[in-house]
Amino acid sequence: MLRKENLKIGNYYIYQDTDFFLYGTDAVVLSDFIQLKKNDIVVEFGTGNLIIPILLWAKGKKFKKLYALEIQKEVCDLAILNRNINNLQDRIEVINADLKDALKIFGSEFANVVFTNPPYRKVSSGTINPNIKKAIARHEIMCTIEDVVRSAMQILKFGGRFYMVYRSDRLTDALYYLRLYKLEPSLIRFVHQNKEKESSLVLIEAKKGKQCSLKVDKPLFIDEMEYYLEEQNGSEDEKE
Repeated sequence: MLRKENLKIGNYYIYQDTDFFLYGTDAVVLSDFIQLKKNDIVVEFGTGNLIIPILLWAKGKKFKKLYALEIQKEVCDLAILNRNINNLQDRIEVINADLKDALKIFGSEFANVVFTNPPYRKVSSGTINPNIKKAIARHEIMCTIEDVVRSAMQILKFGGRFYMVYRSDRLTDALYYLRLYKLEPSLIRFVHQNKEKESSLVLIEAKKGKQCSLKVDKPLFIDEMEYYLEEQNGSEDEKE
């Protein structure tokens, strides 16, 4: 079922389809974490309904051009609808494609920034949703964390920035592949539901080809964030 939601930031809206994966906490905290410059060329892997690019623009994080890749055709069509209702046709191009083909699509040294909210779980971990659209968003069915990091490295310029939100219990996997593909972790921030709970998510920034010290930012507590975020926490199919 298609429903229209007010993002309560400026005059921005988004359509969600309950047959698809609904956005949640992870998308919102990643949009806060990503840092952009007005002339940046940006690529997103696995855009879903385009929630993160719209949040970035609504929050004043401007960019020159953003290319949003989505492998599922029906989900891609919803992303295009959301781009159009928010009048972002000149800034955002939605592409129905596999992120593993990013190098063929864009070429090397293309982007200043790549970001992603990838599938968190291995196929062997947890129950796979019988709804394939939701299953692809949650489990590594169409891509793995290594695929994501490799493709980001291939299209980023030297010194380009990579941003990702991931499960805290898979941080070791993320850091391993980032180092393997010459994306040096520069900043991480752990996300907690509240001060009493362990971290469920981690935000990661890495830079291509740079030698940099890793900074660990102060923890982020979801229950201390803005009210519009709290309204999304009840998504029936949150990855975390």
